[in-house]
Amino acid sequence: MSNKWVSALHDYSAGINSLPACIGLSDLYGDGDYKLIIGDIGTSRYNMRLKVFKGLTLVGESVLTDVPSAVVPFINELMQPTLPSIAISSGPSVLIYKNLKPFYKFNIPPMEVNETESEAWLHAEASQIDSSQLFAVLSKLREQLGAGGLASRSQAFLLSDEEERDEIIERYRGKKLARQSTITCMSTLKKTASDASGIDCIVIGTEIGIVYCVDSQAFTVLSQCALPATPVFIHATGVYDVEYRIFVSSREAEVFTIKRDIESLERPTISLKSDIIGMIRVGKQVLISLSFFFIQSIDKVKSM
Repeated sequence: MSNKWVSALHDYSAGINSLPACIGLSDLYGDGDYKLIIGDIGTSRYNMRLKVFKGLTLVGESVLTDVPSAVVPFINELMQPTLPSIAISSGPSVLIYKNLKPFYKFNIPPMEVNETESEAWLHAEASQIDSSQLFAVLSKLREQLGAGGLASRSQAFLLSDEEERDEIIERYRGKKLARQSTITCMSTLKKTASDASGIDCIVIGTEIGIVYCVDSQAFTVLSQCALPATPVFIHATGVYDVEYRIFVSSREAEVFTIKRDIESLERPTISLKSDIIGMIRVGKQVLISLSFFFIQSIDKVKSM
């Protein structure tokens, strides 16, 4: 092995089932020793855990109630020593952990429900239309709006078998119809100062293409930007209160750059010829790995 490479620690029997977005490093205890943080998805139904490793040794864990989609450590308190919290996204929610214990739950804002869709469900619950008529209305809406334009309840109804539809209507009887997106990725961005111990914002990418910047102390949305694609990887650089850039890669091998005060984007910064399988920030550059082993560099929003 070349002396330019370091042989990393490995344990083939650790039994970890995770995703790249659910793995991070952080000085959790303010002792200068960075720990490995993993959102273990278990079987996707059971044994989901937030785990912390020192080397190959498990030093802490906490039970998760749902499958994690991303894990990021962040700072939201000015204290010495600096003790980061951990944000874990799952569905439309971000769970905040302090000392490996649940502290707070933040939900991304709900979206407006289509009026025709809402009325159709109300008519079905009042037995004014049957399940086949509800299916017809929702199918037409799906053609007009796309599946992403419907509430998750409607999407599930359209995917269900015919004999299950009456039971679904009964299950949701009296419950308000809500349209909520799913979080696909997260990152952090310094709020007021660029120093390592400064307060972070949490940057959240969602399935419908909206990217949120969230205040990590008040847990309110500071700003949002709508993209024409679903974020897969996301990295931010700069300071939110001064100037910043958020780099977002999509499933369509496109990279978008969000700047301060931009509320929507229609075109990507660059379009690549190969699928993006990873993206990291190194200093002022963003490095992108592609499926054909190429590496693309973005420096000051230019393709190199």
